[in-house]
Amino acid sequence: MRRLIPLLLLGGCATVAPTPAAETLVPAGHVAPVVASTGGPTLRSVLAADPALEPLLAAARSASPDLETAAARVLQARAGLRAARAQLAPTVDANASVTRRRQSQEQFGPNAPPGLILPTLTFYEPALVAGWEIDLFGRLSANRQAAASRLSAATADAEGVRLTLETDIARGIVAVRSLDGRIAAATEAVAAARALDHLARVRAEAGLVTGLDSATTAADVAQAEAALPPLVAERTAQVAALSRLTGLSIARVAETLGRDIALPAPQWALPDIPSDLLKRRPDIRSAAAQLTAADADVAAALAARYPRLTLTGSLGWLSTTVASLFTGDALSASVGGALSMPILDFGRTAAEVDRSRAVVAEAAALYRGAVLQALAEVETELAAARGAGAQAAELARTVEALRTARRLSESQYRGGLTDARAVSESSRRLADAQDRQITAAGQALDAALRLELATGGPLSPVTSAP
Repeated sequence: MRRLIPLLLLGGCATVAPTPAAETLVPAGHVAPVVASTGGPTLRSVLAADPALEPLLAAARSASPDLETAAARVLQARAGLRAARAQLAPTVDANASVTRRRQSQEQFGPNAPPGLILPTLTFYEPALVAGWEIDLFGRLSANRQAAASRLSAATADAEGVRLTLETDIARGIVAVRSLDGRIAAATEAVAAARALDHLARVRAEAGLVTGLDSATTAADVAQAEAALPPLVAERTAQVAALSRLTGLSIARVAETLGRDIALPAPQWALPDIPSDLLKRRPDIRSAAAQLTAADADVAAALAARYPRLTLTGSLGWLSTTVASLFTGDALSASVGGALSMPILDFGRTAAEVDRSRAVVAEAAALYRGAVLQALAEVETELAAARGAGAQAAELARTVEALRTARRLSESQYRGGLTDARAVSESSRRLADAQDRQITAAGQALDAALRLELATGGPLSPVTSAP
């Protein structure tokens, strides 16, 4: 963490701070940035097999209010940069005036020859006026640098909004597919419970078992059926969330998602986490750009203490008649320069410098916080993705073992070697393990998507698997 301190000291400089190298920001011993690729297909290529992903992403890109807001901020910053650049160039204005004036004859005294001065005159005066402030001490250049950095920050923010939106949509699709799998497993458990209940009632009517078996299996049917409504309700909520993200109607989202699409198997590689992690994260790039902009504002505030040199020139015509307006005798021109600097402003310039330096200190703190947040998120999501993937793999083996156990218990029950309680117990354990396994597989994909977002993405464009 000591390596971060020199970067934060840039906030006290009055010059534009360079963007620091990302590798100097990673504390020693940080695990995530040196993770090697595990090989195999990427998460993006696995998700690309889902036909709902690209249509929902396309809909969100065209109708998301968050993206529209971010794009508007980019346009604002771009216009600010154009305005800052224009301050470095000369300005040329055109103006024209028509003035009708009445002179007092008495001001020339009683001895003035009559008719020497016309009592009423009309003056026509068109002119071109040019001005150019020479950027002696870099104030205008600093303003331009600040505007350029704010455009970079707005662009990075827009990219972050897009990545977050697309990741949320992908996570929503994974959640729906996970719930579809859980609903299918719960439906299978209901069918198995009903089949066992039917067999228990037949055996009870034949006097082969007591009524305890049929009561047990009837309770199992009710318990299996009770597991379905919450899953269906949760799926509906996920579809509604995707509707909000994409701007499509709930019915259109449900139609796009379709049914009978399995959750992608966790046979994908965790994304590489490169050493330039902090250059890829949009929020860190935005914070760095804001720090650079704030530093440039300090430079501009300091330059405001020094003299300003402005060159001016004008070219105009003045005549009392339109016919002689653009003649040589009516022509007037001037050129000059003006040098100005503050002498006594009662601390306004110094206060602006102090304010700008305080903004730099704030931006540096935000930058440091963004770096630490990024490192924490990568560590957290990497551990979550690995843990959920390992759990899903272990539960998959558990499910296979419990399938065998249930099959054996059903065979023993049909042969009269055991009662319905043993079959009921094995069925409940299998249904629970299936639900947990599908949930863990979905959580592994969800954590991997969050990890991809934490490393700076991007999720799009979606590419087909090789």
